[in-house]
Amino acid sequence: QEFESQERREMLLIDIPVRAFVEKKGIYGPSAEELASARDKARQSAEEAAAALSKGESFEEVARKYSHGPRREDGGVWGFITKPSDSTHAPLQGRWATPSRRLFELNAGQISEIIEDKAAGGFFIVKAGQVEEANIVSFQDAQPDIVDNLRQQRFVKLRADFLQDELDKSTIGSLDDFMDIVMEAIPYQRRTGP
Repeated sequence: QEFESQERREMLLIDIPVRAFVEKKGIYGPSAEELASARDKARQSAEEAAAALSKGESFEEVARKYSHGPRREDGGVWGFITKPSDSTHAPLQGRWATPSRRLFELNAGQISEIIEDKAAGGFFIVKAGQVEEANIVSFQDAQPDIVDNLRQQRFVKLRADFLQDELDKSTIGSLDDFMDIVMEAIPYQRRTGP
């Protein structure tokens, strides 16, 4: 495992939750009509963002303008996301599970369609930034590092065994006895003068 790496992709995300467009927030929550209206407004915002991207505006600027996600101020840049080894799991959990799955279907620089996730209650547009493919170092290339690691592990074990052996052979007395012997060994000097 030390000599292999999982696939990683840089994720840029425009996150448009329906709840950001709910106008009336009463004690009992929004009504079905209010939720439908908020969903329509969120969809319209996602379509405006997609149109701006198709006109050539930078993803980061569009994210700052339309996204309501936690990375809005960073231009929707989430950094690198690692692809899970188990394909049944999403790279990210919660409301970002669907767009993070879609990320690994895109090539570097490619932008997704509008993704509606009803369970997450929102719309997403995801862009794949840089892509780092999975890498497994061959045994031949890893062999010098493996030899160094084994040599270091052996040295650490031998040193620990040696120190334990020396400790087992040593006699440790009380600290008070030691201090008495040290104090007696200090030469006495008589003070003269002021």
